[in-house]
Amino acid sequence: MKSVTEPALPGGRGGGRHERPRRLTSGWAAAKAAVKAVLPDRVIFVIRRAKVAAQRRTLVQVPTVPQFLEILHDHHFQKSVREIKYITEYDTARLANLWQLCRMSDPNGNILEVGVLRGGTAIHLMNCQPTARFVLADTFTHVDADEVMRRLHRKGTRLTVLRGVFPGSDTLGEVKDISFAHIDVVVYDSCRSALDYVSRRCLPSAIIMINDCIRHPWGVTEAVCEFADAHPEWIVLPIYPGQGVAMARDGSHPIARLGASPGIERIARDKLPTFGTKADPLPAT
Repeated sequence: MKSVTEPALPGGRGGGRHERPRRLTSGWAAAKAAVKAVLPDRVIFVIRRAKVAAQRRTLVQVPTVPQFLEILHDHHFQKSVREIKYITEYDTARLANLWQLCRMSDPNGNILEVGVLRGGTAIHLMNCQPTARFVLADTFTHVDADEVMRRLHRKGTRLTVLRGVFPGSDTLGEVKDISFAHIDVVVYDSCRSALDYVSRRCLPSAIIMINDCIRHPWGVTEAVCEFADAHPEWIVLPIYPGQGVAMARDGSHPIARLGASPGIERIARDKLPTFGTKADPLPAT
């Protein structure tokens, strides 16, 4: 493992344990944050979409083909994305990963999110598993905490909020029997301590998703790599675009739990081709 003082990437782009990302601490970033604080969520969304569109034209040379992706034809998934798109910076791919893996998790366990911010991904997970018990942890220092609380409590009825620095905020031991956890932090210390704490309180078949894995800032990636080295009982895999998923090596992760939202069978029957299925196998070559 490289020293935290060494560059994490060629060209000197670092990302140390205790270093906050430069883009969050520079004067220019502070000025942008002040502007964002007074702009409506919809305006921020439009500005971000224009910026991403310009990058996509040069960096994403082969775009995703949505025709055969069942989740994009899932009415419940699309409805959830529309509900939160102005209060999250997650793109469709990351939201789809969250939705599918959360649905695969044990329905008898609890769902945890560390790093709630404005509540977008928490609401997305509540839409995915509306009957589950949720534990949400954040300091809520960079957002209007009262507004976020109202937004969350309107959506979730079985909800516990831990305010403060996690895991120290779990003073009553609310984090237990976790079947699915989403860790969305931006620095090494927060990610490493959350992974160590949560992994000891999971069900055997639990799934942990980590945002900002294999992407800048690199402190999260370093924390994930060290966690995997220290906990060989867990396997950690990167998934595009910029997430990681951790699962216990001896756990049971039946793909059948992926399930299907109500109505998806009809959509698949009416709109999606059936070649290559058991009912209609591909012709022999």
